[in-house]
Amino acid sequence: FFRHSLIRHSSFPRFGHWGLVIGRYTWGALCVNRSVGTSCRATFAAKLASGLAAAAALLAAMPMVLPLAARWLDVGQRVPPADCAFVLPGDANTRPFFTAALFHRRLVRRVLVTTVKPGLRQLQGIAPPAHEVIIGILEHQRVPRTAVMVLEKQSTSTWEDLEALARYLGDHPRQHVLVVTSDYHSRRTRWTVARALGPLARQCTVVSAPTDLFPMGRWWQSAEGFRLITSEYLKLTYYWFRYGRGLWWCGGGVLVVTAVWIHRRRRR
Repeated sequence: FFRHSLIRHSSFPRFGHWGLVIGRYTWGALCVNRSVGTSCRATFAAKLASGLAAAAALLAAMPMVLPLAARWLDVGQRVPPADCAFVLPGDANTRPFFTAALFHRRLVRRVLVTTVKPGLRQLQGIAPPAHEVIIGILEHQRVPRTAVMVLEKQSTSTWEDLEALARYLGDHPRQHVLVVTSDYHSRRTRWTVARALGPLARQCTVVSAPTDLFPMGRWWQSAEGFRLITSEYLKLTYYWFRYGRGLWWCGGGVLVVTAVWIHRRRRR
């Protein structure tokens, strides 16, 4: 049917010839036995039905599977009383407000903020630095300026933010710190805390500030949610390679595959 349809419409200008060529190559790829027309049509129909069934099953499972992707990223812990709250830069619509609520509930007595290396917008004077935005929100939420301590780091990433926190904890070894971040960012933060702080990680608790930028249970229906969740998985993968053992695992996998290939070549 596919071949006959292409031949029947091959008189259409410009598209007919290329449609026939593409149809022939597609037909040859899908058919097991090109010499038997009935077998080819049966094989094509079976593969098409299998593909449609798999696509339908995938679409039916998406509303159940996709929320788990966002839920897996949230590993925030219970909020215990602590000495300080360390606000990670980013998502200024959520993290500073959550931190201010912790302060007013007397769960923390001090707020730590790290400086961020200015970008192009900050250098042009279009936008204020990220740490100044956080401090401004904290003051607007009635957190005294004397309760806010700025860590001079000029950071550009979560890893560098936590390096600044490591230096602070090195000078204050008896303090316990709440690391405040967004819920979708908490898994990468917790992973980075364990590796960037080393033994000092025992003095930290990662807490999740629930985001209001998009519904976590339907993140794929929002452009902002889709961007943040997918980019978080990409960044988590990058961190695993950059700061974890991703390169070691990949190198080991390449060696194993190479060894298997050489072994099979010798057996031939």
